[in-house]
Amino acid sequence: MKVIYSSDKSIRVEIEKVSDRPYFSMQYYGDYCIEEYLKEGACNIEEFCNFIDKNLVNKKMNLNNNV
Repeated sequence: MKVIYSSDKSIRVEIEKVSDRPYFSMQYYGDYCIEEYLKEGACNIEEFCNFIDKNLVNKKMNLNNNV
């Protein structure tokens, strides 16, 4: 299992390979940044993906953290 968490520990993601197919299970615990999304909004899927990347992946997550 790989565990990824934000630098302030407010978000935790657990990713686990559940079969050799490969199938993975993911659990996400924490802030979804809904307030920021409602303020900023998105007109299309590309803008939504950019919001996720900017606010959840790059801003909140430290992908080098493992447990």
